[in-house]
Amino acid sequence: MGWSHWDELPLDARIARPLTLLFLTGHPGMNAQLTGVFEDMSRALIANEEIVSAGLQGKAQLCRRPGCHEPIPHFGAADGGAVEPRMPRLHLAHSVVGRLAICFLLACSMIPARAKSTDLVIMKNGDRLTGEVKKLESGILYFKVPYVSDSIQLDWLQVESVKSASNFQVVLKDGSHLTGTVTKVPTKTAPGIDFDVSAEGRTERVAGNDVVNIERMKRNFWRQLVGSIDFGSDFTSGNGQTAVTSDVNVAYSATKWRAGTSFTSSFSGQSGGSQTNLLDLQTIGERFMNRNDSLLALSDFLHSSQQDLQLRTTLGGGYSKYVFRTNRNLFRWILGAAYAHETFVASAARPSDQNLEALIGAQYQLLQFNRYNLQSYLLVYPGLSDAGRIRATAKATFNVKLPNNFYTNLSFWENYDSNPPMNAVKSELGISSGLGWTF
Repeated sequence: MGWSHWDELPLDARIARPLTLLFLTGHPGMNAQLTGVFEDMSRALIANEEIVSAGLQGKAQLCRRPGCHEPIPHFGAADGGAVEPRMPRLHLAHSVVGRLAICFLLACSMIPARAKSTDLVIMKNGDRLTGEVKKLESGILYFKVPYVSDSIQLDWLQVESVKSASNFQVVLKDGSHLTGTVTKVPTKTAPGIDFDVSAEGRTERVAGNDVVNIERMKRNFWRQLVGSIDFGSDFTSGNGQTAVTSDVNVAYSATKWRAGTSFTSSFSGQSGGSQTNLLDLQTIGERFMNRNDSLLALSDFLHSSQQDLQLRTTLGGGYSKYVFRTNRNLFRWILGAAYAHETFVASAARPSDQNLEALIGAQYQLLQFNRYNLQSYLLVYPGLSDAGRIRATAKATFNVKLPNNFYTNLSFWENYDSNPPMNAVKSELGISSGLGWTF
């Protein structure tokens, strides 16, 4: 049915048809076409309200189809009582829905169409790809083309050239953090300076192999977040043993600083037996200094039933330096100090404790293109105010990549205390496996 029969359509159809058309087309050119539709709908709604108003006043009701003058039937009591119009409530509801639909359609029609991506990538074998550069991570260039539902993962060492007008955050292996548009030319054209980062009329030229990370600048804070979520469980029917683990990581990176938080939980128990649980929340803030140097601030909140810890709060900071950082691996050490406040369960020999501690740590990551990665860290806290006491926290996670940003992992973690409360264990450790998703 064409627009010439618009007046013959019921009100619901006149609302649904332009709404469907708008979502099917979804571009600013629809504004002009929808203007006439909105005007017709407005006139129909006004006429509808006039008829409803007349009906409520007891006047004769006429149908609204062109050329129709038949009265709308009325229904009254069998004894000739009061007569009520047949349709006012339904028409009144349609009027409200129609007005809301018009407001919604007008708002949608003013949303600008998303500009098409024009980023260009040429591989060393001659393949040309047009789409959108997403990021470079772990030696993988994530590139979104319009005819594939997910990003294509390209080996950075096999990329011949890249051209994009979008803004990116770029990290080099010497620790430099740059922001701007990126361009990569063939290595043979400009040996050692085949990658450009341009911003505000200035261009920084470096070697493409020195680029460790590229992150596309998002429109707001929430879109700039990256992280992962994984979950694992285990059940043994013989003894009724159940174990559940979960891990969440979220991070935000800017040109001069980075912040991240992680939450780990582990619950295990046996039917009719004892139960144990661990909750650990960690946050780390990093302020980039010269090259591979940075200042760190960290906090850790730990609850452990095996170590009789109701809550251990650790606040600290220090200095960090990357020994090496490439597309394949990185290693850095940390040196600083921390303050710890501990509250133990009621059955423990001591209710609480406070200590000043040194902080010595290391972090190592191993990255393999499109296959797996290993992430690990070790933090040691030698006691200063409680000489002789040593605490340590360690974790290592091996991830195997799966399609669509999923992965499977195997994790090992340990919390050690050389001087725990009486009857509490010195070391609590666990091994878990699970399925996760990155974003």
